[in-house]
Amino acid sequence: AKGNGNRLVSWNYQNNVALSIGTALSGNGTLVNGAAGTLNLGGTATVSTLTASAVGNTVNYSGGTQTLKVTAYHHLTLSGGAKTFGAIATIGGNLTLSASATATTGANLTISGNFDVGSGTTFTVSSDTITVTGATSVSGTLSHTSTTGTKTYNGNVTINSGGVMSEDVAEPIAYGGNVTINSGGTLTENGAATPIALSAKEKRAAQRSIL
Repeated sequence: AKGNGNRLVSWNYQNNVALSIGTALSGNGTLVNGAAGTLNLGGTATVSTLTASAVGNTVNYSGGTQTLKVTAYHHLTLSGGAKTFGAIATIGGNLTLSASATATTGANLTISGNFDVGSGTTFTVSSDTITVTGATSVSGTLSHTSTTGTKTYNGNVTINSGGVMSEDVAEPIAYGGNVTINSGGTLTENGAATPIALSAKEKRAAQRSIL
């Protein structure tokens, strides 16, 4: 199903297909994105309740400047401009950024799947805890800007060509897997912080700078 304009939800509605809403998802009802559902949002999302935690479902925010609906997501994809992430705390599957998307955490965040910071995108972890269970791939910029909150990447971390993973202030970051820096990738550590301890082998194929 595809809609290029608005969708007003005044009752409970469950989506089990690909539903595209170009302008506004609004109303005082509930939209449930079922396990097989893909919800593409190109505009605002002010509907009273958005339930998007079913295993397998995906919500794509594909417009320009957008404010994300604060709820638990399974797969969440951001593309196309600046996103207000807000107090989103739970992503049960993957978080993917592509096509110039930018976002900053607004609460402690748990990502149970993989974390992909695509080329041309920026994700900033501010004064919040972040825990990523799966693999992290950085082709854009992943920055850490506060000493408050623990930062834990349990899966393998890969910094690809053009990717930058930076520790901008003195804060410890914990890695549970391999850290691979491919040619053209950069890992920047702040020398005042507790030295990064890798529980598995760190592979350096490019640049690593200590501030």
